[in-house]
Amino acid sequence: MIVFPNTPPAPLALDCPAFTPHLLALRATIDHTPPSNHAESVRYVTKLHDYLEAVFEYLASSTGSKEPAVWAELALLVALTSIPPWTNVKPATKSAGRGSKGVKGIWTLADEIIVSLVVASFMYTRLGAELTNELIESATVDGLDLKWRGVSAHYKSALGLCLFAAQFRAVVQQPSVCPQVFVVLDQACNVGIQMLLLCKSLWLNRVSFSRRDSFESNNNGMLCRVAIWVLDEIHSCHNVASDLLASTRDSTDWNLCYDNWDSYLMVLEKYASAYAALFLSIDYYQKKMLGHALGLVNFGLLVLQSKSAVAQKTSKAHLVSRIRYRLAEKRNERYILSLQSTTSLKVDNSVFRDLSGVILNDLNYVFDLLVLLRVKLKKENDNINFDTVVDWQDVHNDSKWPLGCKIPVSAVPDYVPRALVDLRGLDLSSLRQYF
Repeated sequence: MIVFPNTPPAPLALDCPAFTPHLLALRATIDHTPPSNHAESVRYVTKLHDYLEAVFEYLASSTGSKEPAVWAELALLVALTSIPPWTNVKPATKSAGRGSKGVKGIWTLADEIIVSLVVASFMYTRLGAELTNELIESATVDGLDLKWRGVSAHYKSALGLCLFAAQFRAVVQQPSVCPQVFVVLDQACNVGIQMLLLCKSLWLNRVSFSRRDSFESNNNGMLCRVAIWVLDEIHSCHNVASDLLASTRDSTDWNLCYDNWDSYLMVLEKYASAYAALFLSIDYYQKKMLGHALGLVNFGLLVLQSKSAVAQKTSKAHLVSRIRYRLAEKRNERYILSLQSTTSLKVDNSVFRDLSGVILNDLNYVFDLLVLLRVKLKKENDNINFDTVVDWQDVHNDSKWPLGCKIPVSAVPDYVPRALVDLRGLDLSSLRQYF
């Protein structure tokens, strides 16, 4: 469900004599503005695929070879323009120095191929998020399994394209696209696949809770561990994104526009933490441990509303620190006590600009179910169990949390350009030998 702000880049007009009229025409058919709905996204990806296939066929016919390394050598020498012909792609801020085979400060066909593959990968992650967003709105659980499998297929397609782009960059002797982009994209795709399980389970629980006041899932402990794995991956992705932003100030590579990625990923970390709290709370509730269940719900709500975490006091704490601790503790208590079943999530919508806002619906559904769960648990605990509410802290600062883990998934299919397919029936699984 990661859809970064300012992605995917959109193509700008390109008038280049080095390109054939056919390639220029295909490129011109790709929308110059980001798609605004799922149908437009599908058309965008289809046109982008057609363009990429034509570029690879052009390289295959020009070189008479099916070796990507040979294609890369020619693509590096084909100069297209002096500036990146894509929105939200930033040029290098520092010369690559001597010894580069490519033309300095020039956007080459190799750059165009790699960025086009990256854009296609970003688009598939967006397709996965859009389809998830559509499915979680359904009030019925019947007949949707095929569509849920389609979400997974989108993320796997994104991974295949990302892998091919990274491999193609590896055979370019003087690549000029920042390699860490592929790390972030790979993490986003893998997070999307695991988030699919969380989103689907939340949706099933919401439908079940609204109908029978009970929960559908019985593997909530495992779902919590998946959410913690997602949290760890998002945190790692956040670190890489911070490095990317810092590197753009003095870089020999083309870079994407990383504006607002930091704020966006901070919200996603809270999102994953709330998911972990929700599923572990349901797990404890099903085990009749309402004190832990309520403590986890409280933690999840405070995280989502960006309330200050209350750190444990120490004997050596300064007086000011103790005062701040008490004030934060009281603020959090007042907020929790003020919650009603109709309370809505307050979030900074400026973080979710354009396409990145696709996760807002699910973010609100996590909050809503936490609120409803708290009302239910508090009523049962106040009248039946009388358990003491257990205090839960941040995932990485509280030993009560389980370790994160991901669910194994089936193999990711390779992205294979038609021009690479041997007419004699080459086994597609062996195509990675070219790299």
